[in-house]
Amino acid sequence: MRAEFGGAPLALLWGLPLAAGLIAAVLPLADAAAWQALFQHPQLWPSLTLALWTGTAAAFIATLLAMWLAAALHGSGYARWTGWFLAVPHLAFAIGFGFLIMPSGLIARLLVGGDAPPDWITTHDRFGLALIAALVLKETPFLLWAIAMTTARAGMAQTMSAQMSAARSLGHSPRSTWLRVLWPQLWPRILWPVAIVWVYGATVIDMAIAIGPTAPPPLAVVVWADLNSAVAANNARGAAGAVFLTGALTALGFAVALIWRATRMLRIRMITMGPIHEKLKANAISSSRRKPGPNSRQGKTSNFVPVAGRVPAFAGMTTVLLFIFKRMTGSFASATRVLHIALQLWPSRLTAAAS
Repeated sequence: MRAEFGGAPLALLWGLPLAAGLIAAVLPLADAAAWQALFQHPQLWPSLTLALWTGTAAAFIATLLAMWLAAALHGSGYARWTGWFLAVPHLAFAIGFGFLIMPSGLIARLLVGGDAPPDWITTHDRFGLALIAALVLKETPFLLWAIAMTTARAGMAQTMSAQMSAARSLGHSPRSTWLRVLWPQLWPRILWPVAIVWVYGATVIDMAIAIGPTAPPPLAVVVWADLNSAVAANNARGAAGAVFLTGALTALGFAVALIWRATRMLRIRMITMGPIHEKLKANAISSSRRKPGPNSRQGKTSNFVPVAGRVPAFAGMTTVLLFIFKRMTGSFASATRVLHIALQLWPSRLTAAAS
């Protein structure tokens, strides 16, 4: 009897707060006034955009950085020092990082000096870059630890070593081995840690308050302020906002999953292009450049594909720059200046690529 009910107190301590939170989250679903007040909130959509931007950017950069570091540090026992970073609280790290990069912080004192801080906006910037940087620095060790724990499982290390030796014998470089052999096997095992980093980055409150944007703040900060308000209507709006943010993250997650499944064949085609295919392609390109056809126009058409491939990339980069400078300056003056400089540089780039 004691063995059967020994875990009941622990289950109650864990289950009761969770049940209370779920009830508090479900009740606003039937409150039409709360939803109306939420959708009339002037900061709803900018805050939601900012939350999705900071969470997605931080998770993407941290994942790429963790994958690169795991491949570069493989076999060095890097899992021992990842625990040091995991032990640092997020808020303490954000405050310390803020003291480091703020206009009167250590970096500005070392690089600029002087009696007054420089006119920089390094914390509480409107694009959330400081928050993204802090999340990347804090969550990359967590992903490294997750990768290390995955590769340290029974039999996994021996399997990876054998596969690396086999890939090396087939002509794969270490980078190609990780990209085409190891990461397709490791990615499903670290998918949930990456999802945790993404959800946490989009819903973080303490780090966003410390160094995140303030006008508007991320949606989680707006919801937290409503939930802590003394007005009952604001509490209901905050609960509806929490449900709304959860639904937005769930919908975006399903959209990413659908895109991931739709591009499965493309990813398989990219992964299965081994080093022999790459060498043949490189030799074909170099031989076509060294030995053009008898017709000079025919000899130049071999370089049209890389030149044409740069046109959409250049257009996309120019559009992004226009949008960023428009948001920073409030007018198209600086953005038009950037576009003018880019168009002046484009012919020389085009000529250099075609020659």
